[in-house]
Amino acid sequence: MRVVHIAAGAGAMYCGACKRDAGLARGLAALGNDVEVVPIYTPLRVDDIEPPNVGRVRMGGVNVYLQHKVPLLRHTPSFLDWFWDTPGVLAAAARFAVRTKAADVGPMAVQVLRGMRGTQRKAVNGLIAYLETQPKPDVISLTNTLLSGMTSEIHRRMDVPVVASVQGEDGFVKQMRDPYRARAVEVLRANAKALDLVLAPCEAYIDRMETFLDVERSRMALVRPGIHAPAYRRPAGARPDGPPVIGFLGAVTYVKGLDLVIEAAGRLRAKGAPPFRVLAAGSLVDKRYLKAVDRRAAKLQVSGAYQYCGELDFAQKVQMLRTCDIVCLPSRSWECRGMAGLEALAAGCHLVAPDTGIFPELAEVTGNVTTFKTDDYRALSDAIRQAVKSLPELGARGASAADAVAQRYSIEAMAADAQAALIKAQERHVATREVREKRRAASAAARAEEEKRADQP
Repeated sequence: MRVVHIAAGAGAMYCGACKRDAGLARGLAALGNDVEVVPIYTPLRVDDIEPPNVGRVRMGGVNVYLQHKVPLLRHTPSFLDWFWDTPGVLAAAARFAVRTKAADVGPMAVQVLRGMRGTQRKAVNGLIAYLETQPKPDVISLTNTLLSGMTSEIHRRMDVPVVASVQGEDGFVKQMRDPYRARAVEVLRANAKALDLVLAPCEAYIDRMETFLDVERSRMALVRPGIHAPAYRRPAGARPDGPPVIGFLGAVTYVKGLDLVIEAAGRLRAKGAPPFRVLAAGSLVDKRYLKAVDRRAAKLQVSGAYQYCGELDFAQKVQMLRTCDIVCLPSRSWECRGMAGLEALAAGCHLVAPDTGIFPELAEVTGNVTTFKTDDYRALSDAIRQAVKSLPELGARGASAADAVAQRYSIEAMAADAQAALIKAQERHVATREVREKRRAASAAARAEEEKRADQP
């Protein structure tokens, strides 16, 4: 099967969606599929597994932005756009993209969703024109439904099935300001009707997106996220001496909730908890937020036990996870993939996470997750205290949980689920095409019969 996967780069930071996309492409290729990854906006940035067969960036982020802001550029010849898609310009744009917030891009996001009817018509047309020059794919996969505006045009010009994953776009849209938020939901739902299949990373997200996108459950498929779990496995042996180490892994931004870890640590200290250390790592998205967290840590007198390690490469991240006993991911958003949680569990850490998103599923599958009420640092501190008490049994339970991740959330399992879903999308596309053709034939026959009767005296 030839699969073209269109993946949106996330700027200069490591991104869970990019990591999942890279693993999915690599897994599908390992099953014998011909996979091409087409990055758009900015290059993909992953920390471990590189996707196969990646071409240059199409529909570059700078061109998309300029064509939205400057009407004249929507009509200039495409060859004049080359400069804005050069690596240096895209690298600069990638650094800017890290600071971009959903609340600020509502107008442009709606236009991207409108596809060929939006201000990015030329950019979308250029992407599809490129796809038309390549060997025809059996299916085109979109990294998320925010790209679904191009679906109808792909169907019209290429007659191939189109699937889209859902990876948190409901949370992104929720952050937009009205009227763009309402308009985005309206256009997303209209676009979703054209998709041949929607791929969701967990059962709970199928329920959520069935309502959000207004699609039938029969048009959704479960494709769980996957990682290369053996790369995270910590060596067997006794836990080193010293206070428990509590880790945080995620972008440094209010949504991901590093401040909640600090508040929980302060509460534990005030209640006389035994000594512990807090290690935090992740892309620095909001410098002002980090400074506020640091000030709060000092006020709560936990700054001596807390360290922000910055953004880590893959080897550094694995080493950090192997150092941690507990990893806290107190995200305020609804986490559908939980890639950092999978990494922590694969490393044998006990995971403390909200009672929403994929985390209840991970708790059930691995038996090494303590959940707490979202955005409640008191509940988080109680969950950490409970986890610390169970540290003596952590080794055996952590190893068992790592085995469960390696089996249930492997790249191989993700790719097998995805391949089955893509075959289903092909079958659905053929059936839908036949229905469309029968409707057109019936309509043409009805018109011919009317004309015949009209010609009779």
